[in-house]
Amino acid sequence: MIRFGIGIVIAIIVGIVILGGIKRIASFADKVVPFMAFGYVAASLYILFVQRENLIPAFKMIFTSAFGFQEAAGGVLGFSVAQAMRW
Repeated sequence: MIRFGIGIVIAIIVGIVILGGIKRIASFADKVVPFMAFGYVAASLYILFVQRENLIPAFKMIFTSAFGFQEAAGGVLGFSVAQAMRW
């Protein structure tokens, strides 16, 4: 029941913002985006902190796996396809 109530409240807020036009949408975004960005950075830092013992092995695997014949061939193939699509 509480989920339904929360859904109704969010739907009303979204409706007010959308019906307010582009200026109200921009105003709402101006207020909300900084909090969203902070939340994203905070969550990312938390995950990095919790997984701190896996950071060095992860970076090592990224760099050892990034430079090889198969990876270079994939890059050449991708570039070739992109160039072919331009024509």
